Amino acid sequence: LGKDWSVAAAHYRAAGRLIPSEGHHWNQLGVIAQFEGDHFLNLYCHARSGLSEAPFARNSDNVLALLTRVEQLVTDTGGDPPRPTDKEGRCRRFYPRFVHLVGMLYHGSDLNSYKANEEEVLIELHSLLDLDTIDPRTLTKMAACCIWAAAEVESHPPSGDSRRCSDFARGLCCHLFSKVSVVARGTPDSPLLATLGVLCDWAFHDARLLRDAPPPPPPGPGGGGGGGGGGED
Repeated sequence: LGKDWSVAAAHYRAAGRLIPSEGHHWNQLGVIAQFEGDHFLNLYCHARSGLSEAPFARNSDNVLALLTRVEQLVTDTGGDPPRPTDKEGRCRRFYPRFVHLVGMLYHGSDLNSYKANEEEVLIELHSLLDLDTIDPRTLTKMAACCIWAAAEVESHPPSGDSRRCSDFARGLCCHLFSKVSVVARGTPDSPLLATLGVLCDWAFHDARLLRDAPPPPPPGPGGGGGGGGGGED
């Protein structure tokens, strides 16, 4: 580890542009993210592989390995240690917890504590958005991870209370979509983000994706700018 993986990543991105329907290049980009210790980008890449027309054959194995590592990380740093106050430290703490939250839906495990974890993650998300620490591209990647998790829960229901898990996944999608919509309206110089904002607004009314999901929270302050979790599109 500690190597420069930028050339390899550039080749995999180029392969994806040539054959966008294949999920293999996304899997390989996820492996590079793992080598670089970026858990959020790792999840995003595997989510994109899973949402591809032809997902990488062992994508689910790699996702499980990632979620196991992150669960151990979050557990090891659990309890009530002093929380970082600088932006970089808060992001380092936030992204693994977001990945862990998505993992709870993916596994369908420990759902009784899911809402408490979700509340903590969303409160920190709002705070980081207010500080312009999470940029629009990263926010849309978070929404993509939630879409993938919801799709996985729907197509491969986890053992246990699959209906409650599905409701939680759609609710998280709904919340992230609302934040994308707010950020999109405040970033008029990004046509792609504006388009995503329109799609997110539309998704609130699409019963196929968000049926029975809780209503989106009212728009609040949130912004673009700042750093994010990784550089894949």
